Amino acid sequence: MREWDLGILRRQGVTTLGETVATLPTEFTLFVEVKPLAASDLQAGLGALAALVGPRGSRSRVISSSESVLVAVRRVLPGVALSLVFDEIPVPLPDGLELSPSHRLVEALLPAGVPLHPWTVNRPARMRELARLGVASITTNDPALAVGVLRG
Repeated sequence: MREWDLGILRRQGVTTLGETVATLPTEFTLFVEVKPLAASDLQAGLGALAALVGPRGSRSRVISSSESVLVAVRRVLPGVALSLVFDEIPVPLPDGLELSPSHRLVEALLPAGVPLHPWTVNRPARMRELARLGVASITTNDPALAVGVLRG
C-alpha cells in the first residue's frame, strides 16, 4: 500500500508530523524520512515540510534513500542536515551528505570519516558496539531500550 488513510493511522495512535514537531522538546533532534516521490509530489510537499522543519534549524535532519529528494530538500531547507539512507555502499560516496547506512555497513564506512547514523539497531550488544565505534546516532524500533543500554 503506497498511501495510508489518515483515519486508520489516527486510530492506531500515529501522530502527524505537525503534532510531533509541536510536542518534541527543542533540545531533541528531529529525524524526518522523506520517501522517494515523483517530482511533482515532492514539489507539492516541500513547502509544508519547510514550514514544519525549518524553524527547528540545526535540530532537524532529513533522511532519504533518494539523492534527488535530498537535493530538492536542500534547496528549501539549506540549514538542515541531510543523510542518505542505504543498505549497500554507494560508489562513489555522495559528497556533502551524512550517511544513514544499514548498521551492517558501519565498520566498512568508518574510514570515510563522515558522521554515521545507522539503522535499524534493536540488539543491546550491537547498540553498545556502535556507540563504542562513535556513530553519530542510532535508529531503533525500541527507543526506551536504546536509552537504557546507552545510559548503562
